[in-house]
Amino acid sequence: MRTKSKGISIVFIPARGNTITLLVSPLYLYLLFITVFALVFFSTQFFTKLRQVKLNYIAVSSFSEDEKQQLLSEELSVVQDELTAINTIHLANKAMTGTIATLDKENRKKLSLREYNFEYAVNTKNQHLSSINVSLNPSSVLTFKEKVTLQNTELRNRTRTQEIAALAGNDYVAEKNKLPIGYPYGNASMISPGFGYRIHPIWRTPDFHTGVDISAPYGYGLKATGDGRVVEAGWSGGYGLMVKIYHRNGIESLYAHCSELLVDVGDYVKREQVIAKAGATGTASETHVHYEIIRDNKRIDPEEFNQEIEKANRR
Repeated sequence: MRTKSKGISIVFIPARGNTITLLVSPLYLYLLFITVFALVFFSTQFFTKLRQVKLNYIAVSSFSEDEKQQLLSEELSVVQDELTAINTIHLANKAMTGTIATLDKENRKKLSLREYNFEYAVNTKNQHLSSINVSLNPSSVLTFKEKVTLQNTELRNRTRTQEIAALAGNDYVAEKNKLPIGYPYGNASMISPGFGYRIHPIWRTPDFHTGVDISAPYGYGLKATGDGRVVEAGWSGGYGLMVKIYHRNGIESLYAHCSELLVDVGDYVKREQVIAKAGATGTASETHVHYEIIRDNKRIDPEEFNQEIEKANRR
């Protein structure tokens, strides 16, 4: 059983002899079609261009010398005006590349991202367009102007994108800075006692410690661990002089046993801002700062909270 082959069969029947059959594959037919189409297309383009050149030559040949000079002068004037406009756009493009690079670097630094040096398609080595290879005729100059103008539009869009990214980055950093992280004085190695059950240093009875105690010299400045608004500031029983700051999403920080308060209720504070001085007011056996983290009105371990924030920042 014979399988029919795909393609076109061309049969030659001579007057004498055997019949000759040629099988033309679809690939050859496809290539033949493409070749014919390309020849027709480029031939049409060539003869159209040739006809236009011929018409222009006939038109120019009919001009007098004065008319030719006038025409040439007008063309040169148009070219000069367009080159001046192109140079202005080119310099604006060059300036925008610097702005984009600066914004990108600032945004990446703000968000702790790896720096990346962008290279934009603008010839920034040349202050003027004199070294750019452009045929000095109105048609080619206008074509080049369209390209430079398109480039200008693209650079404007990139600049706007970087500006929007800068605003979004500011919002991100502002929200990030509201999360309390670290400690008002020193570091975790200076904590004693920590969060949880302990023997009260004064009453000598089992007691649940709702924060961490950090030894600090008397009168030493205590810093806010995050941006926020002061919601309490004053005397509060066993806490003595204390400050409570609301940060965001139900998270608050508390600083107790202070010798002096440097903020009032309603004040907005920034991370690392000194808000009080270390002391031993209230129920305290020695100079230190009692530090708490409160989330949704529940005291949580400040050390575990710090680890949680540091882990999230590494993602």
